[in-house]
Amino acid sequence: MIATDLVVVVTDADGNTKTLDSDAPDPADRPRGIQFGTQIQSGFYTGGWSLRRAIDRDNVDLSLGDDVKIIGTNGDTAYEGFVQALPRSMDETTHTLGVTTAGWMAHASDRPFTEIFVDRDVSAWTDISATRQATNTAAGRKVFSPATVKDRSGSAGVGMQVDGPWPAAGAFVEAMYDAAAATVARIYYEYTSSAIGTPPAASWTGLLGVMDNDVLGGGLFSSNLLSGAATGSGTFTPATAKRYGYLQFNNNAVNAATASYSMNWKSIAVYGNHGLPLVGDGAPYGVAASDVIKYLAGRYCPLLNTSGVQTTTYPIRHLVFKDDTSPYDAFLKVNSYHLWKLGVWEDRTLYYDQIDLSDWDWEIRHDEVGNQIGLQGDDLAGLRNGIVVQYTDVTKGTVERLIPANESTLRDDSLDNPYTAHGRTVYGSPFVVPFPTTTANALELGRLQLLEDNQAKAPGSFTVAHQIKDRAGNYQPVWKVRAGDRIRLTSSANLSDRPRLIQETSYSHDGRSMTIAVDSTLRYLEGFVDRVQTSLQANGLAA
Repeated sequence: MIATDLVVVVTDADGNTKTLDSDAPDPADRPRGIQFGTQIQSGFYTGGWSLRRAIDRDNVDLSLGDDVKIIGTNGDTAYEGFVQALPRSMDETTHTLGVTTAGWMAHASDRPFTEIFVDRDVSAWTDISATRQATNTAAGRKVFSPATVKDRSGSAGVGMQVDGPWPAAGAFVEAMYDAAAATVARIYYEYTSSAIGTPPAASWTGLLGVMDNDVLGGGLFSSNLLSGAATGSGTFTPATAKRYGYLQFNNNAVNAATASYSMNWKSIAVYGNHGLPLVGDGAPYGVAASDVIKYLAGRYCPLLNTSGVQTTTYPIRHLVFKDDTSPYDAFLKVNSYHLWKLGVWEDRTLYYDQIDLSDWDWEIRHDEVGNQIGLQGDDLAGLRNGIVVQYTDVTKGTVERLIPANESTLRDDSLDNPYTAHGRTVYGSPFVVPFPTTTANALELGRLQLLEDNQAKAPGSFTVAHQIKDRAGNYQPVWKVRAGDRIRLTSSANLSDRPRLIQETSYSHDGRSMTIAVDSTLRYLEGFVDRVQTSLQANGLAA
C-alpha cells in the first residue's frame, strides 16, 4: 500500500509556519478529521480539520486568514486555501477547536468592480438632462429629442433629426451615455445623414465626445465629424476617459423653411478605460475572455497568479458591468462563451483552459475491493439535434429568434445523434438567453448549449479508498484526484468506459476515502444562466 499520510502547514501573516501532523509531540497539534474538496469552477474548494485544544486558550499559531497547505508525505500538494472560521465547542470531556478553510478562488469575490468592456446597447443612449435642455432653451435654440433604439430609417441606432423652421440660435439634438461608476475611453461609430427639403447649406454639425457631468460642463473633449459627408465611421478616443459620452447634431443658421435634416448613428460601441486589446474580424470589435479574466484578476485579485490562463480569441462584442459585480461572477459570464475549466490550484495559480475528453488521468475498476460505483446510465433526456435560441438584441432592443433551419451551427446533423440516426427532428424548448446580447454572441451561446446538451452524460459518482491508478498504471494516493481531471471506468481488458469529466471531489482523511462526482448536473452554461437570472430577479429586472 502506498503512503497516504497528510500534514497541514499553516503560515501566518508574518510568514511564520506551523506544521500539524499525526506524529506531533504535542497532542494539541495533531489534526483530526482532515477533509477537503474541489470543484471544477473553483479549484480547491472548502476544507478543514479539528484540534483537541481548550476553547479558552489563545491560539497564536492559528488566525483567521492564515495560509493553509495540506501536503502529502511525498511532498505533493493535496489542498491549498486559507483559514475562514475557527469554531469552538465542548462536550462533557473534550474541548475542540474547529478549523474551516476556503480555497483561493474565494479571493475573486473580495472586491466588487464596475467596468464597460464593450457596450453595444443603443438604448443606453438617452435624452440629455433637464438642466442641459434648459440651457439650450435659454440660449434660444430649438431643442429636439433623439430617437433611441430605432433611427429614422428603421435601423438600429440613435436617430437625430431637426425640423424647420428654427431660429438663428440654431437647432440641437443631443443624446447622452452614462457609464455610472465606470468611464468612457473610446467610442466607435458609424453614421449617415440625409435631408428633406433644402436646409441651410454648410451649417450643420455632428459631434461626439465625453464629459465630466451631465450638463456639458468642464473637461469636455469632442470631435467634429461632419463637414458635408453623408456617411462615415471611425473611433473617437479622448485624451482623458470620463463618465459621460455624448452625441450631438446641430444647425446654427436660421432656417425659416420646413426643411429637415437628420443624422443617424449606427453600430455605436462604447469602451471603458480598461485598455484591453480589441479582437474580431471587423468593427465594432469585442474583447477576449482570457484578457478579461487576467485584467480582473490582476486588478482586483492581486494574490492570484494568472500564468495558468490560456489565450482565447472569440470576440465578446457586448460585455458590461455597470453595477457592482464580483470578478468571480464575471469569470463565469465570459466563460459561458467557451465552457472551459476554471480553477485556482497550487501556488494560488488561476487556470483557465480547454477540456479534452479524448484521454483520461485516472482509472477505476469495479472489481477492486472498496470501490463503489453509481451511474445513472445514458438516456435521451435533454438530447436534441437542433436548438432554437431566443434573445434580446442589445443593438435593437427587440426579442429575436435564431432557428436551426437558418443556422447550421444550431443543428447536430451527425448520425451519432440518436434522433438524427432515426430520422427525427427534436429541438426541445428554446434556449432563452436571460440578458441582452448581440446576434453573434447569442449564436455562440446557442451553439455551446447544443454541444453541452448532446454530450454523453451519465451522472453518477465513484467512491475510492486509499489509492487509485493514474494514466501510466501506477497507484497514487486517492487524494490526488481533483475536479477537472478525467476518469475512466475499466472492468477488464475487453471492456472500457469513455473518459468522464470530474466535476467535484470530496476527500475524508479518516477513511482515506474520496467521493468523485462525474457528469453531474453542475453544468457550465446552465449554471451560469441560472446565476444571471437570479441576479436579474433580485434587482427587479426580470420576472
